[in-house]
Amino acid sequence: MRRAAVWFGLALLGMGCAAPEQAAGPVASAASPAALAAFPGRWTGTWNAGPEYTTELRVESVSPDGWVVGSYVFQSLPPSPFRARIEGNAFSFGQARRFTFTLRPDGRLDGLRVGGSEMNTTVLTRI
Repeated sequence: MRRAAVWFGLALLGMGCAAPEQAAGPVASAASPAALAAFPGRWTGTWNAGPEYTTELRVESVSPDGWVVGSYVFQSLPPSPFRARIEGNAFSFGQARRFTFTLRPDGRLDGLRVGGSEMNTTVLTRI
């Protein structure tokens, strides 16, 4: 288990979070005003229901055109900043490891991490 946690942590460092995605221009987001308002805050959970794989998503701001600015934390590693675009009720960031967070009807976030042949899931709750 510890080896998996170390691998997951190292994958975060190489996932491209620190390099914000750039907009091609002032294109309107497909997100509704309700979706834009629902994302800001601190969200926590665990990957694959494993209590040792804690995760925190910090959504610091959401612009009116749907750009999210925040940081992602895995276990006790330093936060990795990201910038992403909300499309519908979800946003994604990362390159080698892609993270997608989708707003659920119950107000929580479904999280999906895909990298290589691996896929991990989480449900985050606002704190």
